Amino acid sequence: MKVLISRRKVIRCTTPVSLISNRFHCSQASNQNNDTTVQQIATILTQKNWEFLLDSSHVAQTLNPDVIRSVLHQNKSIDSKRLLSFFNWSTSQMGTPQNLSSFSILVVMLCNSNQFSLARWVLVKMIETRSPVSLVVDSIDLLKGSQMDLFWRVFNAMIDSKIKPDVYSYTNLISAHCKVGNVEEGKSVFLEMQEKGCVPNLFTYSVLIGGLCKAGLVDEALEIKQSMTEKGVTPNGYTYSILIDGFCKQKRSKEAKSLLGEMTSVGLNANVVAYTALMDGFMKEGDMEEAFRIKDEMVSCGIELNCVTYNTIIDGLCIAGLVDKALEIKQSMIKNGLTPDRYTYAILIDGFCKQKRSKEAKSLLGEMSNVGLKVDHVVYNALIDGFMKEGDKEEAFRIKDEMVSRGIELNCVTYNTIIDGLCKAGLVDEALEIKQSMIKKGGGP
Repeated sequence: MKVLISRRKVIRCTTPVSLISNRFHCSQASNQNNDTTVQQIATILTQKNWEFLLDSSHVAQTLNPDVIRSVLHQNKSIDSKRLLSFFNWSTSQMGTPQNLSSFSILVVMLCNSNQFSLARWVLVKMIETRSPVSLVVDSIDLLKGSQMDLFWRVFNAMIDSKIKPDVYSYTNLISAHCKVGNVEEGKSVFLEMQEKGCVPNLFTYSVLIGGLCKAGLVDEALEIKQSMTEKGVTPNGYTYSILIDGFCKQKRSKEAKSLLGEMTSVGLNANVVAYTALMDGFMKEGDMEEAFRIKDEMVSCGIELNCVTYNTIIDGLCIAGLVDKALEIKQSMIKNGLTPDRYTYAILIDGFCKQKRSKEAKSLLGEMSNVGLKVDHVVYNALIDGFMKEGDKEEAFRIKDEMVSRGIELNCVTYNTIIDGLCKAGLVDEALEIKQSMIKKGGGP
């Protein structure tokens, strides 16, 4: 009996290891084969007689949906119509359906090439796969922002094809509307889904609340939160954070703070996002004391300040003109093991320039460069504006020249800043010269 038990133990220990090992090697070999096939196809597609080369090769024997997707994803520089022809050829060669993501990649490439009729044709073929509606909607997520017309064509075509939307599909639709500012349409979809017997889930409610807050309709958002509670759907930390941020952006930070209290009273832990939103709200309402009380409460709850939180505090202090205090916060940030990012420096540089302390701002630019952070238009424009307003035209122009030497082209804001400074200094002729230079380089006043 002991021998049998011992053998069983051996079998249990060794068999899974060998199976895992075999599966790993098989998977590795399969991936390598796929990569080889993708490279072969990519090379062939660059040739004029690519169709003949594909037909006369052994590529067809190694095709699979993952290979097709990789070819499309990795070769977006190839003519989109050629890739569509390859896609159709591969479909005729394989015995398995294409990945939905391959359809999506093709549609986006065709749209970017203004081949809209072909893009619509691909979408029709996508719908004809009869895949679940949520999978199709998810796969065309890239279309929501830039190609809403096609997005709705897909959804409506699926409805016409008697493919019933589910809660995830409706939620995606609400999200699509809210992302482009059509919150009223989002609300209509929300009502429609319930009329058709589809029950919204926590994610659906949160998406709609987020859309309403983004549109500034925070009271409606609060009503939706109350409605979801009445229907047995409990708001989570994310839902509360959206509401807190929304109320703060409407300069109603006291109400936002009461939502934080409600959040903790129902057993939810407030996170760094909620606290940062509150601090930002009170800072922008000019209530520094309350903002710092929120910060202290956050720390006492064991929540560490992150880079966004520090930048929020620094920005609030700079707006209030308290740049020295803002600089102290930056030093505190470093002591606590966090590295200031380019936004930290941009906020400080702009703040010092607005206080007519552009030389100190310039030293921050040097510090920024020394730690390897990228300097952009925003920083340079702030410095040029600062020196111009202090009457130091020569230094402002030196900053402009440094900007150009670093390969950063002067944008419309840069030109307008210089022109404005020259006009205020009474140097109208120089300002007109700058305007002409701007026009010659393709800019417009």
